[in-house]
Amino acid sequence: MSQKRKITKTVAKREKRRLQRLAEEGRLIDGVEIPRGAVLADKSQQAGVGERRLFYVDKPFDCVDCGNAEVWSAQDQKWYYEVAKGSLYATAIRCSDCRRKRQEQKGRGDPNPIKHVGALMKRIRDELVAPLRRAGFESIGAEQPISSRVKALEFSSPNSILRCLYEPHEARLIAETLAHNGEYRVIADVLMDAPRKTEDVLERIDVFVAAVREFLLFKRDATSESNSPRKMDC
Repeated sequence: MSQKRKITKTVAKREKRRLQRLAEEGRLIDGVEIPRGAVLADKSQQAGVGERRLFYVDKPFDCVDCGNAEVWSAQDQKWYYEVAKGSLYATAIRCSDCRRKRQEQKGRGDPNPIKHVGALMKRIRDELVAPLRRAGFESIGAEQPISSRVKALEFSSPNSILRCLYEPHEARLIAETLAHNGEYRVIADVLMDAPRKTEDVLERIDVFVAAVREFLLFKRDATSESNSPRKMDC
């Protein structure tokens, strides 16, 4: 047996023993390793469409309003996704202080800011225009005012097109991307037919915007990493 085959065989045996140990510890679910200290998820309690969580870990993030470093705890995530039935596309983007200030500001404003689908799309565009630009997207038709009948927004980058649209038949907000290589992906899908109160509608919009922001942040970080100079081994 060659030295290379011996090494491969040894590595495979070690990995098998490691997986067996993880399974005995209850830290191997559906073939996925569960990190130490993680909170196990109950997929049957997660609502809506999107990738089901197997576990939750503390998730650091920077508040989009004040910039402070925060942590969305694993326990809070479990409550949000499984008890409050939050969208699986949503994530934390604001600290508790900024969330409270935002709610207070909403309370002092127009009690019914979303009067038609055009107002809905305008609010989404206003929320996303800055992170879209940072991720390299430009609005298609930005010079045109949004009318009450506009149901979709389009943004282009050198590699893809991103669309935010309202699907009236199922009352859904959808964000999707189409890469120039033909790859299609849904990055947000939020049901809008259930809320009746204005604050509930605004909360659904925030969930949608947060999902798109998270995608844009990941895309921007991935682009920066791919464009950064790589060290060569000499």
